[in-house]
Amino acid sequence: MKRLSLTLVLAQLLLLPLVPSALAAASSGVRFTTLAGFELDSGVPLSEVVKKLGPTPLQESGESGGYRARVCYRSADAVVSFLSDSLGGHYHELLGYAIALPAQADANGCGTARPPFVAQELAIGGLHLGMSRGEFSALLGQEVEWNGDSARRHFASRKALTPAQREAARADRPGEPVPEAWDITISILADFKGDALVSFEVWKISVD
Repeated sequence: MKRLSLTLVLAQLLLLPLVPSALAAASSGVRFTTLAGFELDSGVPLSEVVKKLGPTPLQESGESGGYRARVCYRSADAVVSFLSDSLGGHYHELLGYAIALPAQADANGCGTARPPFVAQELAIGGLHLGMSRGEFSALLGQEVEWNGDSARRHFASRKALTPAQREAARADRPGEPVPEAWDITISILADFKGDALVSFEVWKISVD
């Protein structure tokens, strides 16, 4: 089972009590968690992304809670990265993705997807590069937090474990209490230049 050791932003968020508005909004957060047919936090390793989209090297940086792994692809419209962190385990489970304009991203070592990404594929749940601040706020709701040219939005929920998941947790941690549910956080982190969205990341993390 996954343990809590994510970035400071998510660590602080998970210390907060869930409120009804966040729970009600969680369902809309799910629409941002699938890219190129891959769902975040669903047990898919980054190697499966490479197998489908084409060769590109695994890039790793940081240590412990600041560790990040990515595989990335460049196109004429954007640089697309599929991400994992310390919670992703040794097989680098897909937990996040990033989409950025080429001028705003590090494309060093990135491959080319087969077939290449086109702009329509990179509009996820209505979220897309080039959208205005007003469009971003209207899409994500009043809970968007702004800090200059950066914005973030978190969706929090709880999901009960299935009997099979409880059995797996019991086998994985003999003698320890078995959790009743996962705390799920979907986070959207965005950067703007002027009134246009130039990059964004989406993460989905489940912890007990």
